[in-house]
Parts: sequence; C-alpha cells; structure tokens
Amino acid sequence: MPRPSLSDTIEIGVHSLMQEVERHFKKITNGSDLSEYNLSRILNYGFITYIGEKIDFRDFIEEHKKTLASNINDRLKKHWSDEFSFYNAIYLAGGGGIMFEEALQPHFYNMLEVINESQFANAIGYYRWGNDYFKRKQV
Repeated sequence: MPRPSLSDTIEIGVHSLMQEVERHFKKITNGSDLSEYNLSRILNYGFITYIGEKIDFRDFIEEHKKTLASNINDRLKKHWSDEFSFYNAIYLAGGGGIMFEEALQPHFYNMLEVINESQFANAIGYYRWGNDYFKRKQV
C-alpha cells in the first residue's frame, strides 16, 4: 500500500541535465545559444552538428546522468530513512523516468519499476486515489 508520507517528488532530472548540456555547449562553442529543438536532439541522439562539425555529447550525458542519479539516491534515502530496507518495489515516474532508469537501478538494488505512461503518473495516481477515496466515503 503506498504511503503518502514516504512519497515524494524530487526536482532533479531532465531539466538539470538539460541545463548541464546547455552550459557544456556554450563552453565548446564560445557562448553560442542552443534552441529547445536542438537541445532535444542532443538528448535524443547524443550528438549535434555545429558549423559542419559533429559534437558528441554521449559521454558527457552519461556522466551527468550518473551524477544526478547519485543526488536523487542521496535525497530519497535521506527522506525514506530506515523504511527503504522494507520496500517491495520503488516506482519511477515522470517524463524523465525512463531516461534515468539505468543510472538509478544500481542505487536501488534493481527494485525500480517504471510506470507506464509515466509523464501522466501523478495525474493517474491522484485520479485512482480520489476514485477509491470517494467510493469509501459513500459506503
């Protein structure tokens, strides 16, 4: 049974990775800006061509995914305290959950389960909880 006191959202993930990729691109290109479209291309493919030269971000992205996964691990385990040892599973949700699953799994003893339609996970979860809650209230 999910416990609301142990459920949490951590604002570390894709947005943080995007900021790091943007900073790295500016550094490489002496301050050039990167559009959302091109940033998305870098995250999806791992490289981009700029002024006729291919810039490979794959190692950079993987390194930062690992760093962010470690930060997520630290924050969650601090929040969960001793309860973590008794979990059957940990559900990974949100639009970037799939992107970070591989980097996060080792931190959580491969107990992570990615929620289908994860970008809608919060809305679906609140809907299901509310539906169940109001059914119990009517009894």
